[in-house]
Amino acid sequence: MPGEPAVHNDNERFRIIKEHFNKESQKFDSNITNRVPFYGLFIEALVNVLPFKHDATIKVVDLGCGTGTVACQVKEKFPNAEIACVDFSPEMLQSAKKKLGAYNGISYYESDMLQFDFTGYHAVLSSLCLHHVGSEKEKKEFFKKIHKGLLEGGAFYIYDVILASSQALQDVYLEAWKSYMAKHLSPQEIEDTIRKYHEEDRPFALMQELARLKETGFQEVDVICKFYNGAVYGGVKRNKE
Repeated sequence: MPGEPAVHNDNERFRIIKEHFNKESQKFDSNITNRVPFYGLFIEALVNVLPFKHDATIKVVDLGCGTGTVACQVKEKFPNAEIACVDFSPEMLQSAKKKLGAYNGISYYESDMLQFDFTGYHAVLSSLCLHHVGSEKEKKEFFKKIHKGLLEGGAFYIYDVILASSQALQDVYLEAWKSYMAKHLSPQEIEDTIRKYHEEDRPFALMQELARLKETGFQEVDVICKFYNGAVYGGVKRNKE
């Protein structure tokens, strides 16, 4: 698979990821904008695509909520939304509580995302976290679980790191990413970021992700926006006619 990272025991890999996020929670927002092209645009697209009216009372899961950036935009666009912020890092959740302190209707869950109960929600939004799921089987079962839990007409949209469909394209993706980071980071910081990417992340090709969404029952599957190795994509739950 293009850009395949080094293999680690999943339990150890998740321990390293959790430690990484706990340690960097206070500077996460600045770190991510320095490392991820068009981060704000991707988050905006992730929220804007939700198929609900502005004043709707909807229940939304912010999966891998981090410091609460997605939840904040959801509350701005859908002020009556009830949001479940889910993250396995207690430090991240503390940062989210600070950012979201002015809003009501928000609950916080320190949880492994794979174990969360999605029953009765109108939408699940995932921002830069599903690339930590390590296998195709786990990812497919997780998509099935979300589909089963969502209410009819519910939406599942993902913003994540993706792989290209060929090694040649993957090389282009990597160089574009490095070029962006070079505007903000030192060569050593870029090297450290790429190393963590290979050690911690398990992205899949975008075409695989779209096929998996369809296989697990989602309809109207589409790509909302994409820039090299980043994309927003997803679908909705509809009864088959």
